[in-house]
Amino acid sequence: MILYIAICIVGIYEATDSLLYTFTGKDLSVYFDMLEGKKAQKYLKPIIFCTLCMSSFWGLTLQLTYGTPLMLITNLFAICGVVRIVTAIIDKLDK
Repeated sequence: MILYIAICIVGIYEATDSLLYTFTGKDLSVYFDMLEGKKAQKYLKPIIFCTLCMSSFWGLTLQLTYGTPLMLITNLFAICGVVRIVTAIIDKLDK
C-alpha cells in the first residue's frame, strides 16, 4: 500500500508537470517561481510543487481514504522515503 501511495504521488506530480509543459511550455518550477508571496508558495508547495513535500498532504489524504489511522504516522514516513527513492530513480532514468 505504501509503494502504491508513493507511486500515486509521483504520478500526480509527473502528470501535472507534463500537462502544464504540453499546454504552456513551462514546467512546475517556473510556475512556483511566478507565485507572488511566500504564503502562496508555502501552501501550494506540499500540494503540487514538490514530490517529497506532496507525501505529507497526499499521503495523509490517501492514507485516510484507506481507513488505517493507527499506522498513519509510520506510513507517512515510509511514504516520504519511497517517494524520494522513486523520484531519484526517475531522475537517473531521465539522464
